[in-house]
Amino acid sequence: DATLLGRQVMCDKDKALLSVVNMVALGTPAAKGNACYLLANLLELGEEIMMKLVAINGAVMAVVSVVSTGSDFAMGNASRVLGNVVKDNLQVAGEMASNREALMALVTVVQGGRDKSRGNASATLGRLCDARIAKNMVEHRVVARHRSIIGELPGCVAALFRCAIDCEPD
Repeated sequence: DATLLGRQVMCDKDKALLSVVNMVALGTPAAKGNACYLLANLLELGEEIMMKLVAINGAVMAVVSVVSTGSDFAMGNASRVLGNVVKDNLQVAGEMASNREALMALVTVVQGGRDKSRGNASATLGRLCDARIAKNMVEHRVVARHRSIIGELPGCVAALFRCAIDCEPD
């Protein structure tokens, strides 16, 4: 019930989602972390909220900024937001894969964040390479291109291996 109500509030009220994005962009460090936590949870409710989020000018880059400069809590939740944004949507995944700043921010978290943050950032990079979002051969080539881009990022593959070895199972 609370999940359905949350979805209704965020999707039906145009300014509600915008307010959360503004907090991600302009809030205090603690507020940014909490706003990213809220967004990450809301994005798990379905594609409707994700589409509304990516339609807000500057929203994804505000989240990328938190991945780059936030506290560990904020970085982890911002990584979760990005992972939920690219999940099951090849167009958004393509935009993310072409954003070197965003990719390097995720790699930095994989290299130096705490367990949960590292895991969230690793999962986001993995979702960009997940063949399950491709529906035909052309889209499989796009995903293969994402893999190449991510594999060529300085320190990325080594950081992903190190994360897989070091991090707790959750």
